[in-house]
Amino acid sequence: IASESFNRPEILLWVDRIRERFRPQAGDLVALLLPCSARKPYSTSKTHRKILSIIGRRGFLHDIIITSPLGAVPRELEGVYPAANYDVPVTGHWSHEEVERSASLVYDIIMKGNYRSVIGYLPEGYDLVGERLREMGVDFMNFDDLSDLSAHIDNIQVDSPPGISWTVHRAISLMRFIYNLVISPDRVSVKKRYVIIDDERAFRIGDYWSHLIPEPY
Repeated sequence: IASESFNRPEILLWVDRIRERFRPQAGDLVALLLPCSARKPYSTSKTHRKILSIIGRRGFLHDIIITSPLGAVPRELEGVYPAANYDVPVTGHWSHEEVERSASLVYDIIMKGNYRSVIGYLPEGYDLVGERLREMGVDFMNFDDLSDLSAHIDNIQVDSPPGISWTVHRAISLMRFIYNLVISPDRVSVKKRYVIIDDERAFRIGDYWSHLIPEPY
């Protein structure tokens, strides 16, 4: 990654907002570190569809995608700008600066949440981030085989927190407006172009999920 791309204003703003605003969902979680993909959002890519088809969607799993130049992208923010729009070659080669940014962002996220463990499916290149996390004191376990990862996840006993749709609303509100939706998810719904909280319109949805417009009181 060239320094011009690594230090673009929108990239640095993303890094700052992940550090300063993003907070993982409350509850017992397991951080799952995954590689990025050329196709965005990541969950539409062949690689991520294969991963999700094998391990399934588990409420207690918090997917964190390792990528450059953004560093790290929580799954619930994969559809917002710039995570959904950047385009860089996926080479597998990581510079020291790229490893440091990704590892430090993941470390920040982990320190802000209640994670019982940190696991990953990181191929060569990406695994340098896992090695750096271990140096930082994180007990990280990487799996080379998806079936082994799935078997490990099957043995985890955790009460699942709210699903991805709820965490998307909450994460975007934090990143865009610094609103922390700490209310119960059963009080939140989506109807047509609005996010409804306690039967009142709280946000109007713009052209993208990243464009949530607060409704006036």
